[in-house]
Amino acid sequence: MNIVIDIQGFKNTEEDFFPKEVAIVSINNDHCAHWIIAPYSFTELSTRSKSQNNWLSKNFHGIEWFEGDTPYKNLCRHLRTIAQFTNRIFIRGRDKSAFLHRITSRNIINLEEEEKCPPFHQLPQLKQTCLIHSIKIKTNNREYTCALNNALRIRKWIKDYAFLDSASLSTPLSPPSPSFSMTWYNRDNSHNTKEEEEEENNSLENSWWL
Repeated sequence: MNIVIDIQGFKNTEEDFFPKEVAIVSINNDHCAHWIIAPYSFTELSTRSKSQNNWLSKNFHGIEWFEGDTPYKNLCRHLRTIAQFTNRIFIRGRDKSAFLHRITSRNIINLEEEEKCPPFHQLPQLKQTCLIHSIKIKTNNREYTCALNNALRIRKWIKDYAFLDSASLSTPLSPPSPSFSMTWYNRDNSHNTKEEEEEENNSLENSWWL
């Protein structure tokens, strides 16, 4: 199976890319997945990060920091599981590609680095969005960037131009390794209570999939 992933996000306190909306579509069939990630406290962000994220919410993807109900560690688990059964993973963007690589330990195909792939605004246009963005677009009477819409547009371009037949993509990618997951385990722990930390530390050896 080959998949396209798109991620819309924010900047966290360390000025690193932090996912907020994640969409996955299969190139081979109509399967898809979509999550809005639950946040940690907005007060933990720096003044600069708050300003950047407020701008993104208002002018770009339209998703507020406080929205979402999928725990971050669950997202990591889902992505690692899906990656185990995936041949090639396509995405656009250096930060997004690096984020996926750290979680899944997979080689991610960043289409921004492929000469055949046009600029994003030249990709096929589609109207389909996720339910959240459909409501926001209608309510606010303006357009927002939707991860599901982006992923569908990338998939359409890949299929229309037979990009999977490219010689440079003929070698299957290596399977994921569990060795990269501790970074995300520790990152998630920083927002847990001391009691939760003690409980999770007791089962650390079983947490490779987070």
